[in-house]
Amino acid sequence: MVEVRRVAADDPAVVDLLAAHVALMDAGPEPAEAKHRLEPDALADPALTLLAAFDDGEVVAIGAYAARGDDWGEVKSMHVAADHRGRGLGRTMLAALEDEARRHGATHVRLETGATMAAALALYLGAGYTPRAPFGHYPEHPASIFLEKALPPHP
Repeated sequence: MVEVRRVAADDPAVVDLLAAHVALMDAGPEPAEAKHRLEPDALADPALTLLAAFDDGEVVAIGAYAARGDDWGEVKSMHVAADHRGRGLGRTMLAALEDEARRHGATHVRLETGATMAAALALYLGAGYTPRAPFGHYPEHPASIFLEKALPPHP
């Protein structure tokens, strides 16, 4: 049974998976100006919530939510451990981040992802996200895709 809970970025249980996420983002084909990942120390920002999915005590996925406006927030980051992909953990983490957004009073969430991130795009589009214009501090860039989803009330 997978359990998702809040964690701190310096929690020893998540440090290695955060480092793997940073390495994957840095190695991606997007140019530097289109890479918008968080530095691990930025996860200490009180406007950010870091969640981790645990399976039998092992961290198998992480995700970050950022409260942004009065009625919206941002799915800032998600990563599933390479050896746990294909198990639906991305959907589990995305649902947990959307629940976090609801707890913060958000009625919709936004995100930016890389145009080459096929699995991420499939996940987001399959979960009801639709394309939108850039938002916040993000500039228009061909390597970035911007998405948004209206959040239905919690079932």
